[in-house]
Amino acid sequence: MTVAFAQEYNDVEVAQEWNIALGKAVRRLIHQGETDPRLISERASELARSEENKLRQVGKSKGLSDKQLNRSISRDRKRALKSYIDDALRSRQVRGSPAAPENGILAFLQATKTVEAHPKLLRWGFKFTTPTDTRSLLKLPVAQSADELVACLRREPEAVRRHGIALVVPAHVRLTERDKRLVSDLKQTCRREGIPLFLQTDMEDSWTKIN
Repeated sequence: MTVAFAQEYNDVEVAQEWNIALGKAVRRLIHQGETDPRLISERASELARSEENKLRQVGKSKGLSDKQLNRSISRDRKRALKSYIDDALRSRQVRGSPAAPENGILAFLQATKTVEAHPKLLRWGFKFTTPTDTRSLLKLPVAQSADELVACLRREPEAVRRHGIALVVPAHVRLTERDKRLVSDLKQTCRREGIPLFLQTDMEDSWTKIN
């Protein structure tokens, strides 16, 4: 998700949910064997339609016209989908290829301040999903320690385990010491256990390999 996007809608949470939904849809379609970028783009957009509708409601409440909404959403949808599809198609290749963030566990840090703002909806910790998980965003499990997230990875098939964990950290929320310690613990655990770990903020389009 781009900085401009978050600023335009002034609702990073809704924008992030939409972005996550697009990424999950792309991962699911590619895991099912789809390889045509045009078809993946169309079907992923349809699968993320409910989150996009929420985004449109936010935009209208901020006074954006239909023309502004269509132009902005189309631009950001195109950018997000291209990034997700390019990365996923690149990394779905042969068994035994290097670890790729799109093929392992994808985790999102639900920071303290975000949870405090939505106590009935969110739990603190790592919300996570796998390429084959079809649950809605609100029903995804949450691991509240590094050891718990790693234990979940170990229960996955080898095709997922060897790609490790990809963690998205919010850039728009000030992290507490507790949040920072959770991320630090995950880095140390993955380094000690030899698990590939990738890091990205929700304002970036590329991953940084930590170990």
